[in-house]
Amino acid sequence: MINRTETDIMKKWKGTPDFPLLTIRCNTYNQEAYISQTIDGFLMQETDFPFRIVIHDDASTDKTGEIIKAYTQQYPNIIIPIVEKENQYSKYDGSILRITRPFLMGKYLAFCEGDDYWIDSYKLQKQVDFLEKNPEYVLCYTNFNILHQQNGKMEMNLITTRPDNFKQQYTLEQWLTYPGYTAPMTWVFRKEVFDAFEFIPSCDGTFVQFAHFLHTGKVHCMKEDTTAVYRVLMESASHSSNPHVYYKRIKDLRHVQKVLAKRYNMGLEVERRIDVVYFSRFYKLICLLGTKQERDELAAHCTAFPQKAVLLLSNSPLAKKAMFWVYNHKRG
Repeated sequence: MINRTETDIMKKWKGTPDFPLLTIRCNTYNQEAYISQTIDGFLMQETDFPFRIVIHDDASTDKTGEIIKAYTQQYPNIIIPIVEKENQYSKYDGSILRITRPFLMGKYLAFCEGDDYWIDSYKLQKQVDFLEKNPEYVLCYTNFNILHQQNGKMEMNLITTRPDNFKQQYTLEQWLTYPGYTAPMTWVFRKEVFDAFEFIPSCDGTFVQFAHFLHTGKVHCMKEDTTAVYRVLMESASHSSNPHVYYKRIKDLRHVQKVLAKRYNMGLEVERRIDVVYFSRFYKLICLLGTKQERDELAAHCTAFPQKAVLLLSNSPLAKKAMFWVYNHKRG
């Protein structure tokens, strides 16, 4: 636990914790190994405005709840715990959003999962200052690092060191056609815009939310500031070493992309490009794990020789078994 009292945190605040300018929302489940580092990143924030921390413990079965309780006792005016008896995430019905929304107060919201963490004490102040000065922007995010938990490898400043993979700017059409990653644990956004967000069942809620922000207003990337670390685990809500789980996730995301394209009236050409990107990126998985209908759909979209060759080879049980071994070996 961070060596900082509530008085230390609030001494520069222009206001009281009863009326926060910003709420930090943290969802956690069975993250006892990481949650303290996450909460410490919140509590180290140096701001001239009051903020609150809403931590949603989604029925953890480890010691995550005990750790949150200890922090709440130490910071009762800042931390608000929400403890579930039944896991809500697994329902995929928006229940987490409905449960936490009444506790989200203020003009701005920030978001960080219970296994990621912040490393810049002035993160919130910088982002709020930007949004206060630029009312046309609805969200800003920052540069970030990636920690590969399995081997301890840290990749630094991804937005500037790997700009082809992690872009600074998206249009709504680009985001829906070729989904990227914008480090949700770095987001600060306007609550009034988030309040207008309509839930869609999805394996990736932040993808849907970012589309909403792009549709609503301007989004800014603070590439000069690296404020947080994204922790990559072997198994989590967004990552899995199981190819069947991964395949289910990418199929779900494709469906959501098309739902959003219709919601925002993007036109049939955008829906077509969603398919083109999907089949060109994931044809190997479709060959290995797809149903006959999915493989037939792939065949209709095959244009390049590698796609056609892999599809043809996968018709042989022996070749398919070898391909599956190669796929798993590369992922491992």
